[in-house]
Amino acid sequence: MFRIPVLYIPFAALTALAAVSCSPQETSGQGDILVKVGSATLSRQDLQKAIPYGLTPEDSVKFAKSFIANWIDDEIIDELAIANINDTRDIDAMVAEYRRDLIMREYRRRMFDQNTDAAPGDDEIETYYETHKQQLRTSEPLIKGIYVRLPDDSHSLSDIRKWYRSDKADDIDRLEKACDDTDVSYEYFRDRWVEWSAVKNMIPYDFGTNPDHFLRTHKFLDTSRGGSVYLLAITEYLPVGSVKPLEIAKPEILERLIATRRMEYDRKLRKELYDMAIKSGEIVVY
Repeated sequence: MFRIPVLYIPFAALTALAAVSCSPQETSGQGDILVKVGSATLSRQDLQKAIPYGLTPEDSVKFAKSFIANWIDDEIIDELAIANINDTRDIDAMVAEYRRDLIMREYRRRMFDQNTDAAPGDDEIETYYETHKQQLRTSEPLIKGIYVRLPDDSHSLSDIRKWYRSDKADDIDRLEKACDDTDVSYEYFRDRWVEWSAVKNMIPYDFGTNPDHFLRTHKFLDTSRGGSVYLLAITEYLPVGSVKPLEIAKPEILERLIATRRMEYDRKLRKELYDMAIKSGEIVVY
């Protein structure tokens, strides 16, 4: 029967390691090996590198135990697989093919970055938008408005409740001055579109399963939870399936234009390399 020697790290050692992980130190030697599975070893340094920075000692212990358990599982399966699969030629061929594909991708990426012009400009983006805007549709509502969160015992609460609903410039100035407090969260986005989920996730409120219905029927929201008051004024709203405004569509358009440029350059590069290889005699076609 196939056996694998395994050394488990005791809990006391994990606790000590958690303390070390907070202030790493240089160590070396056989004593640094924490776990051994067959010929594979996991060292103290390997584990220290894996532990995220800033964890408490207790969380470091939990992370270390989980990391070591997963490492052991992977190594056991790896050792057993190697011992029980005699013919790995297909796997070796797939690994070689994958490696070659990664190298080619990296080469093409570097050539593209070195030999293409600057990123698409605003004129090109706007032209694409006007031509393809019917393909650029919202998958969630977009809104413009004002969001405020403040303590429910704030001395400015009654005034803020009045000002956040107002369209007057003076009232908005008063609102902004009143919200200039470390205990108040204030977002003014009447001048730009924002995805509904970004706003909804800041408010502990049951909006239901149909966001379009809520936004059609509510212009203002005033709700309280856990000692805080949440205020939302919606000045404009675009339902799901609307044509995206240019400001929202711009990142997607930029990604599409760059992808198109990359494909065009890739075809050009392949042809140039092929022609060069034919000319140099590296490729001989019979």
